[in-house]
Amino acid sequence: GGMAMQKSESDPAKLWVPTGSVALEHSEYAKDTWPSDVALTYMLVSPRDSAPGKNILTAENLQSMLRVYNEVLSIKVDGSKVVEDSKSIAD
Repeated sequence: GGMAMQKSESDPAKLWVPTGSVALEHSEYAKDTWPSDVALTYMLVSPRDSAPGKNILTAENLQSMLRVYNEVLSIKVDGSKVVEDSKSIAD
């Protein structure tokens, strides 16, 4: 039946940009020309309650964010080990 042939779409560009539009063509060109597995990650930060004035842009807060940023960048993942370990997980 029809429902068995249904395909879902999660790419916002394909959902909201008209088919055949220049923007969609440019997006496809960029993806094809410069493939990437990079994903954007956002981090929302706020000062601690005890921070005077609750200003996120103080030197202390910026240094704290930089420490967290550097800690995140220092995380190393052995992809081969992850794949090997996941083989033992039952479906």
